[in-house]
Amino acid sequence: MKDYNLINIYTKEKFTLYSSTRNKRFRFIRYTGNNYSEIVSYIKEISPNTYIWEESLLRRGTLYGYSGRTSLFEPVLEHNIRTVIANNPYLVTESGDIVSLKLTNEEALDYLKLNRRNRVFCYEDILAAFYYNPDLYSLIAIDQNHPKGISCSELPKDKEWYIGSFDK
Repeated sequence: MKDYNLINIYTKEKFTLYSSTRNKRFRFIRYTGNNYSEIVSYIKEISPNTYIWEESLLRRGTLYGYSGRTSLFEPVLEHNIRTVIANNPYLVTESGDIVSLKLTNEEALDYLKLNRRNRVFCYEDILAAFYYNPDLYSLIAIDQNHPKGISCSELPKDKEWYIGSFDK
């Protein structure tokens, strides 16, 4: 069984994602209202030339990331972070270990059953976050129109699931 607390990036203040196919790391940090100096040092450590916005322009609770492609420090929207996770499905822990964020069908169901607010998304349907409906034994999409949901007993074996946020 996976350590869901470890791989739930939505509960972390800062984290690094890793892509094994491209051998790249991407850093993210959430602005809490009093961690501006930590944001600056966290991003400047990997990219000293990156321009970081003034603290007065940052929004409390917002996740910000560094894009190596554009050398920009910018806010990350929910659907964008899902795409980043699906394309870089490994978390680099504080000890330097690389842990997979992928969940099997069974792991996704186990995670959803732990709490009614838990959400997952699927690589094939990045824009839709799903929750578990125990009465129908199905996954119901929150963001898109899936009126009957997806039957848990009929989930294809090759689906890749990831933990989603509480909000969507």
